[in-house]
Amino acid sequence: MTAILASPSKGLMRATARLALAELIATAFLLIAVVGSGIMAERLCGGNVGLALLANALATSGALVALILAFGPQSGALFQSQFYIRAARGRSPVMASRGRHTVLFITEGEGDVEISGHRFAVQSMSGVYIEPDETFRIDVSSNSMQLFVWNGPATDDIEFLDSMQGTFNAGHPDRVAEIDPAQRKTMAERFYQLLINREHGSDVMTQFIGNIPQSKAEPHRHLYEEVLVVLKGDGVVWTESVKTPIGPGDVLFLPRKQIHSVQCVSAGGLDLVGVIYPGNNPSINY
Repeated sequence: MTAILASPSKGLMRATARLALAELIATAFLLIAVVGSGIMAERLCGGNVGLALLANALATSGALVALILAFGPQSGALFQSQFYIRAARGRSPVMASRGRHTVLFITEGEGDVEISGHRFAVQSMSGVYIEPDETFRIDVSSNSMQLFVWNGPATDDIEFLDSMQGTFNAGHPDRVAEIDPAQRKTMAERFYQLLINREHGSDVMTQFIGNIPQSKAEPHRHLYEEVLVVLKGDGVVWTESVKTPIGPGDVLFLPRKQIHSVQCVSAGGLDLVGVIYPGNNPSINY
């Protein structure tokens, strides 16, 4: 190898609570900095309004930089990781992402995924979930297999092991998701289907597949990080200042709270697979 929503789960609640607490503390410190620097500037500048405004702006800017450096990683700067694997026929080495949730999506080929001693048949467009303390490998029965791997929280690399380790969590025996038109959910003129979700044991990472007809969504944000892979069709992604064309094989990362809009320009629609972290409902936006 050269390789649906009933209530928030405890894992999601902990992750969301941690992010909310960090933002609350950072907002409080920023408010203190703005008010405090204003009072200080007024007292030190002896009634010179222009000089007081300049001093206030400099002090507030310094405080803002310090807060970004201190709280940035806690408010969404720790991105989820994504890897691309292309494997030849046969069995891969054992892989692990210690202490991290792992989600797979097969884009080409068929075979089995073995998760800590339990085997699951997979094919093109299958989603797979591996729990943090489990290990996995792929056994390719077709000429080759191509797949994407997501980890959350982020990791620098996938670890390769000499043997299968970990104990399979039998409390969540169903680990593979397939496309099922009966499970589609509509969102305006678009639709999506949850693939990997809480039903498979994944409490903070959610995988979905969706279709966007020729249209342009209203600009919006999410409170989760999102990675999208274009499977079919062409489109354009808009942010506040950037317009980027996208097509099959392209990967798009959207940080938390990034204003964006995805537009489809293909007559046949735009097919995407995505993973959100932390979250369990890709339709929530503001």
